[in-house]
Amino acid sequence: MPDELEAGSPPPPRRTPRRDAGFLARHRFTLAGGLLLLAVIGGWWGRRSEAGDALPSRPTADFLAPLDMQYREWGNVDLDLLPSEAKQMRPEGLFFRRYESEVTGQEIELAVIAGRRKSTVHTPAYCMPGSGWEILTQEIIRLPVGQETVPANSTLLRGTNGENRLLTFFFTDGRFSTNSISRFQANQLLARFQRRRPVGALVRILTPAPANEAEAEALTADFAKTTLPPLLKAIREAGD
Repeated sequence: MPDELEAGSPPPPRRTPRRDAGFLARHRFTLAGGLLLLAVIGGWWGRRSEAGDALPSRPTADFLAPLDMQYREWGNVDLDLLPSEAKQMRPEGLFFRRYESEVTGQEIELAVIAGRRKSTVHTPAYCMPGSGWEILTQEIIRLPVGQETVPANSTLLRGTNGENRLLTFFFTDGRFSTNSISRFQANQLLARFQRRRPVGALVRILTPAPANEAEAEALTADFAKTTLPPLLKAIREAGD
């Protein structure tokens, strides 16, 4: 029999059986180090491939130049980037055109900025507010392109003069399309590890929305469905 406790003395503390901390807890420092190493290697590989050292070949200069995408019977005029924009993004492919209907006066603008550099494919949701545009609404939509649909960002903007425009954009390599810049960059990094040319593009459609946002959305959807399929094919072939 164990000795009895003296009167008024506290009971001995109970010992709680030690639980297994689990794999993640035991190896958390190893895992953290591995993730850090992977990030460093990925960044080095990305910079090396952008410099043209990691991949044996690259798209020819302005590989989008042969495209002549028309929209119905609308007239069009080709545009160009500002010198500061061209210097910052250094695109290897550029398609920049404004379409206008002589009958209704409607217009729509398509900008495709393509290449392998991380600085080339950017998100206009950041640069356009810096140019004086106010974001009114944002949503993710399914944009028809030929017989398929792709996830895209749809943003209603208001300019300093009170003019509304509908900004629709997505990122693509011709096969994989997404509304997320981070998801797209992860896909590009995977392509580099697989020794493929990670050619990608920002596809941006800008549509005036003076009174009826639904009308601008319908025009954007019809434009994308009938005009963009050759574009995805050209980007896909540049990366093959």
